[in-house]
Amino acid sequence: MFTIREKDSGNFIGQCALLPIEFTNGNYLIGYQIDDTQWRKGYGSAACEFLVYYGFEVLDAFRLTGDCAEGNIGSEKAMIKAGFQPEGRQKRYWIKNGKWYNKLHFGLINEDISEEKMEMLRKTYNKT
Repeated sequence: MFTIREKDSGNFIGQCALLPIEFTNGNYLIGYQIDDTQWRKGYGSAACEFLVYYGFEVLDAFRLTGDCAEGNIGSEKAMIKAGFQPEGRQKRYWIKNGKWYNKLHFGLINEDISEEKMEMLRKTYNKT
């Protein structure tokens, strides 16, 4: 799990994580939560791309899995921008305030991400 903070001030922005999928070494569930005061500033996309870098480059993952509530356009766009492909929908998965939401599934296999994209991610996130 990683904490996301504003570069200059150190103010809290959100968090992100990679969680191993049981019984499938090399498959990780990604997750990111951005404080609602920080939405539409690119932090979700940056968190998602960082998780792609960390999953494939550091953890040597073969697959990353993500999901979000249908209608969470920001999260959908962040995953698609990072290279994830839609893989399905579960109907009536979450209920909030009496309203049902479908769950959308996304996946990214390491061989499906271009070397150019990985090189860009390495330059962005490998600051050692």
